[in-house]
Amino acid sequence: MLTRPIRYIITVLALHWMGYVLYLYLSTDAHQLRLGYYFSGFFSQFGHYVGWNIGYLRDFAFLVLTLLLAASLGSTILSWIGMTELKGLERVCFSVTVGLFVLGMVTFAIGIVGGLYRVIFYLLYTAGIVCYLPRWVRHLSTRIGLNVRTRDRAVWLILFLFAVLFIVGFLYTLTPPTQSDGLRYHLAAPQEYMKMHRIHYLELNAFSNFPFLIEMLFMLGMILSSDILAKLFHFSMLCLTALLLGCFWKRFLEGSNGAANASETRSASFDFRALLVPAIFVTTPAAFIVSCWSFVDLGVTLYFVAMIYSLCLWARFRSTPCLVLCGIMGGAALGTKYTMLIFVALAAALIVFTPRQGARPKRARWKDALVALVIALVLGSPWYVKNVANTGNPVYPLAYNLVEGKDWSEANAQFYAAKTQEKGFGKSLLHLLASPWDMAFDWDKFEEFNPGILYLLFVPLLVMLPLVCMRTPQPTRIILLYLLIFACVFYVVWFFTYQSNRFLLPFFALLSPLIVFMIQEIRTGRALLARIVLSVVLVVLSYNTLWIVRWITTEASPQPSPVVLGFESRDDYLTKALLHYRCFQYLNAVVEPDETVLFVGEHRGYYCNTRYLSSDWFDTPYILKLIRETRDNGELIQWMRAQKVHYVFFNLAELRLYEERYFRPRFQPEEYQRFRDFVTSKEFRRTFFSFNDMYVARLRSVEEN
Repeated sequence: MLTRPIRYIITVLALHWMGYVLYLYLSTDAHQLRLGYYFSGFFSQFGHYVGWNIGYLRDFAFLVLTLLLAASLGSTILSWIGMTELKGLERVCFSVTVGLFVLGMVTFAIGIVGGLYRVIFYLLYTAGIVCYLPRWVRHLSTRIGLNVRTRDRAVWLILFLFAVLFIVGFLYTLTPPTQSDGLRYHLAAPQEYMKMHRIHYLELNAFSNFPFLIEMLFMLGMILSSDILAKLFHFSMLCLTALLLGCFWKRFLEGSNGAANASETRSASFDFRALLVPAIFVTTPAAFIVSCWSFVDLGVTLYFVAMIYSLCLWARFRSTPCLVLCGIMGGAALGTKYTMLIFVALAAALIVFTPRQGARPKRARWKDALVALVIALVLGSPWYVKNVANTGNPVYPLAYNLVEGKDWSEANAQFYAAKTQEKGFGKSLLHLLASPWDMAFDWDKFEEFNPGILYLLFVPLLVMLPLVCMRTPQPTRIILLYLLIFACVFYVVWFFTYQSNRFLLPFFALLSPLIVFMIQEIRTGRALLARIVLSVVLVVLSYNTLWIVRWITTEASPQPSPVVLGFESRDDYLTKALLHYRCFQYLNAVVEPDETVLFVGEHRGYYCNTRYLSSDWFDTPYILKLIRETRDNGELIQWMRAQKVHYVFFNLAELRLYEERYFRPRFQPEEYQRFRDFVTSKEFRRTFFSFNDMYVARLRSVEEN
């Protein structure tokens, strides 16, 4: 424990820092809410009444059914491995988390063997209902251990913020997906798998070879119902992460100040700090808004947090089931992102070097680490084995200098590296030290995802956390050190790779309990100062909530309210959101099943239900590939006729946004001249215009020429 004078000095300095940062942040015009300005035209967004989309009811039903099946499957697996240490709400959270992992892998296995048919999944769900229905009925009235103390007004405030965010976020999740990454590969790749009823290699879509556990759940949702269900799965992962963070606090850190023994039995109720931990994470604007999109970042965060939670359980109980659970969660994490390889290895290293109770030999530590590591690698290996089979590179398209692999080229690797360097302000040591300030005040430089200001406010206290750890009883000290080590390594990896604030969501999740722990430390010495700090935190949480609500209801484009409430159709919404959507509607209507469309200048293939040839943003442009494979444009046209590529979608409006900087430099001069000649070729007859620089052209037949 820190002495009272040291606590007082640290808290006073921290309050001065908070006041200074808050003054700068709120006095900057870019960070002011300006609610009157934004909400002035709120009601004008509603047009003619269309009617509530009854399809949402099917999405809701399958969401509830999937979560129930996941909870039952996960609970069965936890029982198989003998996991008796989990109780109440935390067992429910882990059951659902493990169950979603199982459902994702089952979907992957069915896709590999070519069974992506709706009837197969309906039959599987029917079998699951028949198997688990008696258990659901038996446990219908069983409590899961959630009991909230409501005497404190601050508790009511946090519950109110949760309610507002849940309602707004849930409704926003019901909007059709329009974000680029989802339309390029998170949803576009599953769409292509569903067309062929099997998982296969997608040419010139390198990112479709990333670990795809979360995308398998998206595909499950799309097969069962629609892409709205896929988004609801992602939003559910935010809720699961929040619940796990609250359970983590209750299990490991509640009452850890003073001489309290961390192994004592905790109260079954959720007090103020147990709610504050998830509230800090959920009200992070970047985390909440991204959770409503068809991205995978909350899936990565969920399994990352679950792995660390399992590791902490092992550190507390030293039981084999906890070790096995850590391996399972590590395997799931490996299925979400390549960088999780680093953190699974880090977890194994911490198992080796964690002090053990008693005089057990060091060989036992290595054995425990090996058990967790092998389980994680085995369960996470299918994605990497698939890549080896398809491309020759287990981490395709990364590590190009070591293993080249398939369609990826040195030019593509350099292009991708150059794009990563554009995020943030630099990668020097000085930039590293300044990055917490930069990403809070200049978040538009970090891929325009707002992390809020709360984490920056607590930088001085978090810097002092290692000193606090050294004075904390050992059971709690190990937990704090785990969080610190994972957080520091994660931040360094993020800084030297791709500096997007949304990639920091697992880091923010780890900081949430650390921030509340430091507030708790202050409270044991200076209650008045702790109340001031808590007041600042509650003000910032309220500000973040207002910012999120204001952004979703007024800044999100198009406005989500009309389509969700039934005042606008899905097609009208997508027509406003995506300029190319009308061209896709036309192609879906006129292209025959045996015909193919070539995309020029467009990377987003989702919503195009026909067969198409396209490339991702970072891959070699598909038209450049065709130019390099043919001697001249005449041969290229002959190839198109032979392959029944009868339509070309020209999105020259999109292309001109990046043509000179990113597109043209990838061509040799003679190749680029062929491209220009191809665009203006008389072999094409324009059949549909969205507007002048965005149109569909049909290849003229030999008779027409």
